[in-house]
Amino acid sequence: MAQRIKNDREKQCQSYGPQVFEDARAFEASLDNGILFTRAFFEKAAEQVEIVRKGDPNMPLMFLPRVLGSGRVEKRVPPCASPAVSLSFSGSGVFMGASDTMRPAYHIRTPNHQDTKYDFSDTRALKPNDLQNTYQQASPRCSTSEEYNGIPKVLETSLLQSRFWVSVREQLDALTVKVDNIVCVALGTIHGTEEEGRKEDTSATQHVLACTISTYLSQRYAASSTTSSTPTPIPIVARDTAYKREDMVMLSQCNPPITVVSEPYQYLSIAPSTLLLSLYQPAFLPVFQVAADMCFPTSPAAIITAEIMSHPWHKEGKIMALDTWTPRVGRMLECMNATWLGREFADDCPTPDGEGRFENSCDLIDDWGKGLTFYARKE
Repeated sequence: MAQRIKNDREKQCQSYGPQVFEDARAFEASLDNGILFTRAFFEKAAEQVEIVRKGDPNMPLMFLPRVLGSGRVEKRVPPCASPAVSLSFSGSGVFMGASDTMRPAYHIRTPNHQDTKYDFSDTRALKPNDLQNTYQQASPRCSTSEEYNGIPKVLETSLLQSRFWVSVREQLDALTVKVDNIVCVALGTIHGTEEEGRKEDTSATQHVLACTISTYLSQRYAASSTTSSTPTPIPIVARDTAYKREDMVMLSQCNPPITVVSEPYQYLSIAPSTLLLSLYQPAFLPVFQVAADMCFPTSPAAIITAEIMSHPWHKEGKIMALDTWTPRVGRMLECMNATWLGREFADDCPTPDGEGRFENSCDLIDDWGKGLTFYARKE
């Protein structure tokens, strides 16, 4: 079935003609095959996001790097401060429309609707603990008087009982690279989606997967340690533009807690020892290109996501707007083993009822997990 869908999509895409494709290989060559998404690139972006967040009247203009990395584009800073600030990328990262040499490499977005209240990040940047002073907290822990109680424990129990988790655990046991942190990108809002067994409510379970992986690996590392038998939770950072304050509070109450970060600290947190969770992210987020660049010349320790498809036009170095593959991503994947997580149970997964509900949440987890792939760096 999956192969047939892939073949049908390829025929449809190729019928559009050459105008829908961009020569990513030529674009990389125009940069002398250099790395675009460097740590310096995102550190500079972080500075500019902070300018927009504060609405500094003394900083009326900011300058964004051009898409080809040569020169800069002048942009006016919005007059009003906005804590809900995000980076956006055109098309497939910066590749689509790369021939427009005046186009900035990214845009800094603020809310456009005046009647919408955004109080996600208050008026300061939220950073992972290892990127800020130790006396500052990243995601503020909520008081015990808060009405939110985190993600229901039953979801973790259901995950541990699912066939999907058995498949994930096998891959975690086979890892040859130690995981030092977990980065979650675009896992979705969880507030109001915690009810088990409902098909549209998988976002909470996706965050539970991050916590469960952290707990499992930390226990595994402690068991084999010669210095300490006490597990140290592997830190988790997360970013989604859909997060609300309620999400930040609930995620801070997870066990282990998930630290919500501001743009672009989810990208600055990616390193060769990272396990990256970006399950069904929008195609316009260049998550894997960023991972390939930030970890060059190797890869993250592991990635869990939907399969990163390869298509015939990729052999020519061409990409189209919905592709998550780029030439550098392809080279990164050559450093990794890919395992389909649903290989043992996909064919006999139950289907939801007419209201989109499953008989139990284990079936729900197996349903969304059956399409995921585990990429692990080769030794």
